[in-house]
Amino acid sequence: MIQEDKRLIVLNSKYSIKNNGEYNSDVLFNFKNILIDTKEILYSTIAVASAIIPVSYYIITENNNALETNNGFIYLSNGNYNSNSFIVEITEKLVNIGFVGIIVTININNGILTFEYASPFSFFISSLFSIIGLKSNITSINNVIICTYPLNLLGNQHLNINSNALITNNYNSDILGDGQLLNSILCNAPPYGIIEYVNINNFSILKNKNISIIDIKIYDDNNLLLNFQSIDWAITLELTIYRKLKENNNLNPFDNTLKFDKENDKNENDKNENDKNEND
Repeated sequence: MIQEDKRLIVLNSKYSIKNNGEYNSDVLFNFKNILIDTKEILYSTIAVASAIIPVSYYIITENNNALETNNGFIYLSNGNYNSNSFIVEITEKLVNIGFVGIIVTININNGILTFEYASPFSFFISSLFSIIGLKSNITSINNVIICTYPLNLLGNQHLNINSNALITNNYNSDILGDGQLLNSILCNAPPYGIIEYVNINNFSILKNKNISIIDIKIYDDNNLLLNFQSIDWAITLELTIYRKLKENNNLNPFDNTLKFDKENDKNENDKNENDKNEND
């Protein structure tokens, strides 16, 4: 007989040990003996049952805000942008390093940026290339640079929840799978909104036989830890333990109580019957 033992593990980053400070995406929870290996356990599964996560991370961060030019580097301010605010920001930063009079425009039909200046200029491979639509070093032609691809302000599309303490068989193409991936949650809320995730029927075989401390790391699509700007999140895990029991063991922990209650009812009925007979 197989016993199915379900347990909820409620995690709130507010009550965690924060390994990366205000980023709030690499945390520890000091539980004790959540799972202890015994010979009766056949296997266990783990799932992210639900999650409430703030979209407090930015599209432009220190990981993608740098642009190297022939006049030196510019660094855009971290934040969320639309095409108009992005053009204002990059123009200001370029002017600050000597590109006075530079004009930045966007083609409303294809989303491609154009940079126009009074003299020849160059952009060199740097982290902002993935945003402005460039892949290789480029020098202006007739004092104009036209980007190759559209401006990309889509931002992060998935939250990849990982744990060393909860190893599974899941895979991530960015790192070709190492078992740490618990779940990948779609970012379906706008900036400054809330992602509300509810698991329908998605669980993974758990490789760990013993669990105490639980670590949680939340990565973006580029396998970089997200920066939640000190805003907390909540995740509920569902741990299910499958045990093989002897035939004379009860599958349900309430079975003993039910059996005891039935015996009490029988004894009470027998006593009432005896009392009736004596009165007769």
